[in-house]
Amino acid sequence: MTGSLIAMGFFYMLKRNNDGLAPEGLDWLPITSLGIFIFAFAFGTGPLAYTIQGEILPPEAKGT
Repeated sequence: MTGSLIAMGFFYMLKRNNDGLAPEGLDWLPITSLGIFIFAFAFGTGPLAYTIQGEILPPEAKGT
């Protein structure tokens, strides 16, 4: 996850230094790094917070 965030930050840093134009040949980098981040979040510890929340709350607080 960290690598994909670094790659996206690197792309936007290059874009800012290039007067707002995307660097040549790196148009694919933002969407690819976003996809990798979503994949890593889904199979990592990301959904753990939702699982714990469902186990901590009492049955009366849960929806039907």
